[in-house]
Amino acid sequence: MKKHYNLFLLLFSIVLISSCKKDEPVTPAATIVGKWEATDAAGKITVVDFQTGKPSDQNLTQKLTGVTYEFKADKTFTATGAVTADATIDNVPISGTYALTGTEVKLSYKKDGKDTFEYFTLNTLATSNMTWTTNKDLLIKGLTESKEPNIALVAILVSALDLKINFKKI
Repeated sequence: MKKHYNLFLLLFSIVLISSCKKDEPVTPAATIVGKWEATDAAGKITVVDFQTGKPSDQNLTQKLTGVTYEFKADKTFTATGAVTADATIDNVPISGTYALTGTEVKLSYKKDGKDTFEYFTLNTLATSNMTWTTNKDLLIKGLTESKEPNIALVAILVSALDLKINFKKI
């Protein structure tokens, strides 16, 4: 009887081990891939007045219409325009590549024949909406990589930037 019990345990163990399969990698339900419409932007920018040298806060609140981004699985994107650092719309269509590293979004594209880079922080990503933010450090990072000739002036005149952009999936 003991032999049968041991044989049964051995066979059961073999069946149990062989029936296990490798775990599938977990993929999040939400993805940046798809078509997104920028719905609104809000925040604050502090600009130093060039003549007086005094900082001036400007609250930024903008309803956005007509700005869509389409992110593809091959890491390319197209957009009908762009939301600028002062929450206005640049209606010039752009296309390029994007990188999503952790929560950092990097957009790379040509603007007026020149390499342009923009950085954002991905704050929320759900199946139907996402939120990006940017700040002075990310603005300067993009301008530096873009080799913007007026970066020193921008760094002096923009003393603070905090901008949030909301998107809905369409």
